[in-house]
Amino acid sequence: MWLIGADAYLENHEYIPSPGDYMWFSYYSPKKRTDHVAIVEGVSQNPDGSLLIHVIEGNNPDRVQRAVYDAAYGRIYGFGTPVRKATRSLRLYSRGDDCPAVNRYLFLKGYLTERQAVGEITENSVKALKQYQKDNGLPQTCQVDMETRAFMEQDPVFTDLVLSRRR
Repeated sequence: MWLIGADAYLENHEYIPSPGDYMWFSYYSPKKRTDHVAIVEGVSQNPDGSLLIHVIEGNNPDRVQRAVYDAAYGRIYGFGTPVRKATRSLRLYSRGDDCPAVNRYLFLKGYLTERQAVGEITENSVKALKQYQKDNGLPQTCQVDMETRAFMEQDPVFTDLVLSRRR
């Protein structure tokens, strides 16, 4: 797998998929190509710390169904993320998309005032993000990068805000 902005392929298990990612399988020839795809619904963890990937897939064997795969399953070829999701890092002066939800979330968590929770990423948003990242042990990038976004998505308050904006 290749990650946008990376200078090398990712190692096995270096990427943990997110809901909406594609999971490719290679049942016949892992060295040549993929021959099956599923959509990641979520990831859970076994008591031993190993990961389970929950997917929705079709044609396995003959219907659309939910399935669960151990992340170490040898037929998993890799993962893909829709380009819009992979490049959705929000930084200073970003507008639209999820900016209002991010700012509202930072307000609800006490990092912004209600008046500062506007529809774009402002200097106030950047300061709030930096503090949010620091308080949560995240790299202080001052933007909603992939790691910060994944952390925020673990909070139902954030996901509800994002979903309500899209309705």
